[in-house]
Amino acid sequence: MKTFSFRRMLLFSRLQLCEIYGKNAKRIFSISLWMTAALCVLALLLNGGRPGDSAGAAESITFITAAVFSMGFYADLVGLRLMVPASAAEKFGAFFLNLLVVMIISVAMAATAGSAIISIVSLFSDSPDSGPVILFFRKGFDWHALVNLLIVPLFTWLAMFGAVRKRFGTGVFWSVLAGYFILLFIPGILRQAGILERETARILSACITTVLVIVSLIWSYRLLKKAELDSRDND
Repeated sequence: MKTFSFRRMLLFSRLQLCEIYGKNAKRIFSISLWMTAALCVLALLLNGGRPGDSAGAAESITFITAAVFSMGFYADLVGLRLMVPASAAEKFGAFFLNLLVVMIISVAMAATAGSAIISIVSLFSDSPDSGPVILFFRKGFDWHALVNLLIVPLFTWLAMFGAVRKRFGTGVFWSVLAGYFILLFIPGILRQAGILERETARILSACITTVLVIVSLIWSYRLLKKAELDSRDND
């Protein structure tokens, strides 16, 4: 199946959501809510109980946690649902649609539970920024935290590339992996060495990250198609 149908993509997305998170929804919601509260408490502990800094840390942790949770969809796709009657593009699109749904739910839970916890702590704090805090809707929200979303395509590529590393060879696998990390850290290294100005390093970092994300998306999709073809050949 090589065509793309938005309806089939939605059906596949619903199938994954119901299979992974639809069963025992109340239990999963309860665990996720308590986990969100625990992450906010951790952010408070790491930042000495300062509400402003803790809110920023809690927001960043929320994005990263949601990205990690989304890997369940990708593992389910590669491990169980390659042979579902849907094209590779529909499956790939469904994965990122599910990611968006999980991200929205995670942010909603963090904005509810986290805001309550940090606001209560803020009432008893002598910090200048004490007062009610609403995560993601507060003054001084660091929109750069959204950059954490870019780790999702990188995680996706890494999961797929790791699964087929024997096909490329150990040397190639570790060389490519090292190249990725070197490219990501080059702007910071040059900034610390005084070679680049702060703003120049940020622009270079943004450009490198964008290129790596695009490469990761394209490569992940090609690896998914290859894995699906291999599965059909084995049958």
